[in-house]
Amino acid sequence: MFVSSTGSDDGAGTPDAPVKTLAQAIQLAVTKEDEAARRVYACAETFEEAVTVTAGVTIHGGLDCKSNWRWDGEKRTVLTASPGVVPLTMRAVGDTVRLEDVHIFAPEIDPTDAGKSAIAAIADRCKVALVRCTVEAGDAAPGASGAGPAAQREPGNDGTPGNDACSAETVSTVAPLPNDCGTPDTSDDSLGGRAGNGFLDRGGGALSGSPGEALYPNAGNYDAASTTCSNGGPGRNGDPGEPGAAGRGIGQLSSMGYAGVRGQDGKNGRTAQGGGGGGGARGNYSCPLSNNGGASGGNGGAGGCGGAGGKGGFPGGSSIALLSLNAKLTFREVLLIAGNGGEGGDGSEGQTGGQGGGGGRGGLRGRDVNGALIDGMRDGCTGGMGGQGGTGGRGGGGQGGHSLGIAFQGTPDTLPSLDGATFRLGDPGPAGTGSSGQNGDAGQASEMLDFSSPQRAPAP
Repeated sequence: MFVSSTGSDDGAGTPDAPVKTLAQAIQLAVTKEDEAARRVYACAETFEEAVTVTAGVTIHGGLDCKSNWRWDGEKRTVLTASPGVVPLTMRAVGDTVRLEDVHIFAPEIDPTDAGKSAIAAIADRCKVALVRCTVEAGDAAPGASGAGPAAQREPGNDGTPGNDACSAETVSTVAPLPNDCGTPDTSDDSLGGRAGNGFLDRGGGALSGSPGEALYPNAGNYDAASTTCSNGGPGRNGDPGEPGAAGRGIGQLSSMGYAGVRGQDGKNGRTAQGGGGGGGARGNYSCPLSNNGGASGGNGGAGGCGGAGGKGGFPGGSSIALLSLNAKLTFREVLLIAGNGGEGGDGSEGQTGGQGGGGGRGGLRGRDVNGALIDGMRDGCTGGMGGQGGTGGRGGGGQGGHSLGIAFQGTPDTLPSLDGATFRLGDPGPAGTGSSGQNGDAGQASEMLDFSSPQRAPAP
């Protein structure tokens, strides 16, 4: 079958009536029963198309169509495709695909097409013989960084103020409002400690804020000897979230191409403890209408919710001239060119945890029937401020992309000899950054990288 960019795919594929596309020429050639006749003769022109070969065929390129399809050994047939599309895929399982005088070219990827690889050719479970060919991939794209954090979490609820003395026989403060952190699960709620009551003969002790009230008691109290109450203590700040793990390893090959390793997302920060409730104050018989209770304390402020974890960075794309999956490769006067690998994306910072709510003030001391302050009475004590929620952990850095002549995956008997091949490589992609120790692995620049039993590269 003969193919020229000036032909027509309705043509017979003869020298006088060539087809227009390599795909059509190959499709017609592989229908021939005589395997030796499955030959495609291509002009030394550029064909922009993605070609998949599913049976054994030989492609003779570099022919001068205007000089009776003459071959002089100086020209090449160029097969290329749109950026990010593999120009040549060979899936002639068990058969041999032979190319002579063909330049396969995968263009550079636009940097905005984050993480995309440039791969010139894929050989999948077949035999491939390349003669006087160039297999070239352009630069790959950098990986995207993890999405930036949302604004700081909302603050916790303020503590409810206490009620004034002489307003009841036993003066109490309403139950504090929890900070539910936006989830149905109550395990991450924060609650300010409830304030102490005011009684006639004493002030009541308050409760500590949660979570962590058993380990970090912060409740205000009442001291009978001095007839004074104490304020609630501040809540403990939430622990920061753990950083996300870095993108480690060399990635994976498949019949669809190459996939690098993304950094993992950071963990959420922990909810802060609520402030302790303020202690209640003692009452007095001088209160009017027998409402002799002392002032109640103020509730503690709720602790802030933990910030969301940062997002992991995405892997950079790889520039791969030839990707081999259980294929048998042979070379004669073949040049394999790979561009630069893409830089791994950075992990984003975690969200800042919410501020704690302010502590409620204590109720005021009592006044007698004439409105005068009653001697010996005191105000209720103030609740403590809630702690600040922990900041989310930073996302891990993404893996950098590779610059590879051959990306190989197969058994030892399919490991190719590099005799007859020369290589021109670009730079490997740098690692994406994360928290300390969680930078991704940098890419590699290699004539051939074996993905069959990959070993993790050392962390940068």
